[in-house]
Amino acid sequence: MEQILRLSADAKSEPRTDGPHQLPDEIHSWYAGAVGERRVAEILSRLGEEWTVLHSVPVGSEGSDIDHVLIGPAGVYTINTKHHANKDVWVAGRALRVSNHPQHHISNAAFEARRAAKLLTQASGLTVETAGLVVVVGARKLVIKAAPDGDDVTVGVVRDSELLGALQSRRIYSDEQVRRIADAAVQARTWSLLPVSAVDPDELQTQYEALEGELATEAKRRSSQAAARRAPTSRPQRTAPSRPPSRRPSKKRRSALPELMKLVVLAVVVVIAINYLGSLSAPSAPAPATFATAELEQTALSQAAGTAAVALDQLSSSGVRPTSLVVGDDSTLTAPDGSAVVALPAGTTADYVPSVDGLSYTLTLTGPQHGTTVTVTPEAGVVPAPAATS
Repeated sequence: MEQILRLSADAKSEPRTDGPHQLPDEIHSWYAGAVGERRVAEILSRLGEEWTVLHSVPVGSEGSDIDHVLIGPAGVYTINTKHHANKDVWVAGRALRVSNHPQHHISNAAFEARRAAKLLTQASGLTVETAGLVVVVGARKLVIKAAPDGDDVTVGVVRDSELLGALQSRRIYSDEQVRRIADAAVQARTWSLLPVSAVDPDELQTQYEALEGELATEAKRRSSQAAARRAPTSRPQRTAPSRPPSRRPSKKRRSALPELMKLVVLAVVVVIAINYLGSLSAPSAPAPATFATAELEQTALSQAAGTAAVALDQLSSSGVRPTSLVVGDDSTLTAPDGSAVVALPAGTTADYVPSVDGLSYTLTLTGPQHGTTVTVTPEAGVVPAPAATS
């Protein structure tokens, strides 16, 4: 909500001579996220008093947050809300696809849960096990082909309407344990050492709701346009004109045209084959990825870093980390044995430094366009850094 108001204020502060101010395209993706998170927050408000519910929990030193954190007798959960209006969502193991496009929601949910468990364990003095939930808002269809796989962390994928049912399970923590974990969770220093935001929540909500009508109207217009583009267009059927039967069979004449056509087709096939073989011998590097803002670039790098952390844990079953990682021509980060770690945005550079004992590492990803940097270690998790300035 803060980001939406900031983008709106920036747009309206720019002088215009060609009509009223238009909201930037970027604001609509933030609005979709806000709609989803507010929907889930409203559902969570129906939980009983034995639950402690936190929203937009800032984590680390640069901009990361967890959408919702829950502490109750049935366990501790981190919730990653995803608003996929009128989209089909498909889940199988570690894979999650939205309208057949792969997403990193499961690995990100596992990373958030793992991170929260570590921080709450340190702050409360108890061994806190945390589960991750991906809550899908507005999806047309959710298909669970196989249970989500978060490796060493329990991860679930549910619709918003199924959320409360997913939280109704057997008691895991006693009342005293719930109190100790909740007392630790409500302390800002448990999650981050950055200063607490001084924004007045009531004033923020008032300003946001004043803008929400305009955002909702624009969202409906965009949705209608997208539906119109997807709708099939009907074309009139064409029928071949009828001809009266010939009274006299025509005489067949031999023509050189079929043989000529065969030669033309053969020549085309030969040219295509030569071009194809030439492309195999000289592959072209993919164009660098483009991001409208540094924030979007850094978000993409953070997602890639979280996925890489999970993959590196899987590649280090013996406890020893890979000795090196390289970025291939297809922008895939690869281990020495050829195992793919993560597909990076094209043009991203990676600096991987394993510790001397091989038990830890530091992986730094630098964006291709804005120079934003994200660092991930097993101890600190994903830590974004400000974009480089010239």
